[in-house]
Amino acid sequence: MFLAVRHARAHPIGWLISRRLAVALGWVLTTTLALAAGPWFARVWQVDEGLPGDSVTGVAQSRDGFLWLGTQAGLARFDGLHFQRQPMPFGRTHRIVRAMFMDRAERLWLAEEAGVIVRFDTASGAVLEWTNNLPRSQPASLAQAGDGAVWVAYLDGSVCRIDGETVRRFTLADGLPGTTPAALTGDGNGRLWLLQAGQLGLHDGVAFTALAGIPDRSSALLAARRGGLFVCAGEQLFHCTTNGVLTLLGEVPAARGQVRPTQMLEEPSGALWIGTMSHGLFRLANGVFAPVETSHGRIKSLAHDREGNIWVGTDGGGLNRLRQQVVELRGKDAGLPFDTVRSSCEDPQGVIWVVTQNGNLATWSAERWRVFGVEDGWEGDDATCVTAGPDGTVFIGTFARGVHRWRAGRFLEPLGRADGLARTSIRGLLPDRDGNLWIAFASGNVLQRHRAGQFTNLQLPEGSRAVRAMTEDAAGRIWLANLDAQLLRVEGDRVVDETALTREPYRPIRCLAGTPDGSLWIGYSAAGVGRLRDGQFTRVAAEQGLLDNSICSLVPDDRGWMWFGADHGLFRVPLADLHAAADGRPEAVRAISHGRDDGLPSLQSYYGYTPGAGRARDGRVLIPTHAGLAIVHPDRVRDNPVPPQVRIERFAVDNRRLNPGAQGRMALAPDHHRIELGFTAPSFIEPERVRFRYNLRGWDDQWIEAGSERQAVYSRLPAGQYEFRVLAANNAGRWSESPATLAFGVRPFFWQTWWFRFLLLLLAAALTVGLFVATRYVSHRRLQAKVRQLEQENAVQRERARIAQDIHDDIGAHMTQISLLAELTRRHLREPDAAGEHVEQIGRKAGEAIKALDEIVWAANPRNDTVADLLDYAGQYAVNFLQAANVRCRLDFPDAPPPRTLSGEARHGLFLAVKEALHNVIKHAHATEVWLRVRATGTGLDWQVDDNGRGFTTPVPDALADGLRNMRERLQRLGGSCDVQTAPGAGVRVTFHLPWQD
Repeated sequence: MFLAVRHARAHPIGWLISRRLAVALGWVLTTTLALAAGPWFARVWQVDEGLPGDSVTGVAQSRDGFLWLGTQAGLARFDGLHFQRQPMPFGRTHRIVRAMFMDRAERLWLAEEAGVIVRFDTASGAVLEWTNNLPRSQPASLAQAGDGAVWVAYLDGSVCRIDGETVRRFTLADGLPGTTPAALTGDGNGRLWLLQAGQLGLHDGVAFTALAGIPDRSSALLAARRGGLFVCAGEQLFHCTTNGVLTLLGEVPAARGQVRPTQMLEEPSGALWIGTMSHGLFRLANGVFAPVETSHGRIKSLAHDREGNIWVGTDGGGLNRLRQQVVELRGKDAGLPFDTVRSSCEDPQGVIWVVTQNGNLATWSAERWRVFGVEDGWEGDDATCVTAGPDGTVFIGTFARGVHRWRAGRFLEPLGRADGLARTSIRGLLPDRDGNLWIAFASGNVLQRHRAGQFTNLQLPEGSRAVRAMTEDAAGRIWLANLDAQLLRVEGDRVVDETALTREPYRPIRCLAGTPDGSLWIGYSAAGVGRLRDGQFTRVAAEQGLLDNSICSLVPDDRGWMWFGADHGLFRVPLADLHAAADGRPEAVRAISHGRDDGLPSLQSYYGYTPGAGRARDGRVLIPTHAGLAIVHPDRVRDNPVPPQVRIERFAVDNRRLNPGAQGRMALAPDHHRIELGFTAPSFIEPERVRFRYNLRGWDDQWIEAGSERQAVYSRLPAGQYEFRVLAANNAGRWSESPATLAFGVRPFFWQTWWFRFLLLLLAAALTVGLFVATRYVSHRRLQAKVRQLEQENAVQRERARIAQDIHDDIGAHMTQISLLAELTRRHLREPDAAGEHVEQIGRKAGEAIKALDEIVWAANPRNDTVADLLDYAGQYAVNFLQAANVRCRLDFPDAPPPRTLSGEARHGLFLAVKEALHNVIKHAHATEVWLRVRATGTGLDWQVDDNGRGFTTPVPDALADGLRNMRERLQRLGGSCDVQTAPGAGVRVTFHLPWQD
């Protein structure tokens, strides 16, 4: 909701100073005070916009930038866009705030209905309440003294002082000057001022000291910035020094009834605002009172913020924000017959001329429109453009009647075809610094220059269409452009096509403007603005920060701004920013819009005729729009130097809101799905244009440009530590000095924890070692198996070789003997006795061969690879062999032979060694008895062959030595040993040790 300021006539003060009033130096007004027009407009928030109640009894700004509002529906906080109700404890949901005050510690003191006082800490949210020893009357005002105590004035005339938990009540009986409601305020020196029953003075917490008498009327007090006190009693405004010297400053003008002041506010500039009970709001500046229109005439509270806004709380009209109006719109509401303005200019007398879209010609002067008609000598509604020459002549182009002229209050003869005008349908008029008037036409291929009554024709390049824009640059060169994207320049008496300098494809040109540095600025349709300087062309568009790419008008002011009229409104950009962007610097331009926040409707600019927009001699900028003529006051521009302070308002995980401050550094569950962070930045000038950027350290590589979005969302963050940072920029592009931060962590799943990873590492190491060991084991087993296989193959080969050798040695020897005996038998066939002897020998040898073959078969059969089989076979052989030799054989074998396996080679080798020992006994020992003893030990099998023969001495006879050597070699091949013990006449003991085979 917006309210424009209405202007009122001057009003003389017309009052006499009381004889008790002295004139204080610095406050004497030497001129008559009068009502003056005030360029203020109000933006209004009411319950429809979220305000808790339309009666706003207190406004204050805290250090973090938020605005705090006391209303008859409770306390609320405001960031420029959203109101947030502040809940209060003590069980009461509906709390009517009658007055509000912020102390030096930025704590809000709320005076509520029925006299209750509440203190709210805006930083911590702590709340204290006072009810004891307080009157049940309605509180009216609050103030703080230098000692920190807070004073409360009540409608019953009593005053209470609150110091910590101590509450002291003052009444007439305690020294107050009366029983009427008192007015209170504290000054910068810690003094508490009190006005009651016409007596103004100081209260030190013990007693009241009167300093001056004031008319006993409804009054308001305010400590002055330069010292002393402002007192508004009824319509009279005073200043009082600390010595009680009063100066009457003026009288608040009121059309009817008695003025009842409610609030006062002093700006840093010294201007004074006065709110009243029923007469609205007034501003005193430079000795002039001006009424300022608000949404309601009953003013309850006043405040100003750090951005320079004035805040007004009304009793029924909601919250008003007041700012000086930079852009004033003069359209149909001001008397213009048609909304859309096509062309505008200012003449040397300061009169503004406009042409409307329907061809009307009008002037703006003395705050009103004058529309020209037949009575003024104006013969029709076919004007197209208007401009003023340096001699005061106003030139008006028309659709079909040539160029009309106005000078010295009347119309002159128009310029037409008879005067040398090439066409009568005029598109543009441009007076230059040399006194020439350049004329562009709606059709035809010609441009004309008019000077001293003479016309000069300049041909446009072949194929050129109607010129839509003209300007003169700093060097005095005339530039032309059209919607065919042609850029033309006048050079002498010819027009040169300079389109190639722009290096641009087809981009329709809407407007041109020159700046003192020699640059030519080109406004495009849907392509932003181009700069041509020193033959170099560059372009700046929305990507660099412009608010619109379709530019209708360009006007540089004398304060370093370029004003843009565009399809979507008005905005301004510092020329320095435009040059920086055109020079290729990465910084975005700071574009500041002027529209809804300035109390204006949609301001779509108009283009196509020259002149369109322009600058007045006093620095104002004139921009034609579809809603009327926009008059810009660059001198009223107050840049917003206050960077917003960002605050993180909301932290929610899976729609569950968390309180970071209460929970410390939060650790989120690893199975979360959605994290939401809400933030805001209080700013009250174009709050809709506050921009944000944020970054989640630990996740985002770069800052994320959020625009006006006030929320960041993340999904399923991995385990880790994070810090959310957010910055904000105000409408002027000034970023926060430091980001708001929130640190939090995400717990890992158990399989992501360090101990699990450590265990996993240990397990992996164990598996690796186990795999290595298993691999080594398998490889070793394979190697062993291979070795065993090779050993078995080798054993088989050896066994085959042994069998072959045994067959060759034993069977072969016997067969050879049998063969020889058979030959002898054949030879002695004629000798029966000899032949019979040979046959007997053949039989014996055959038997021996059979026995040898039996030994070989026994040794080769794996079923005999046991100790028991060896004992059976060897024992049976020994018994039979020795019995045939008539030698007694005794066996000492174990009853339960060990279940050990012996290879065929071992069995056969040991058997042959025993057999060799038995043969040696028969051949050499001459023994009558032989013992075979077998013992199984842990290391192997021990065999003893003992005889009771004659024994022998060393050296051993050769025949016996060969046998002993054979036995030892056999046992050594088997890994065993052979030991011989003997003595002459004591027999021989041969011990064989065969180790177990693993």
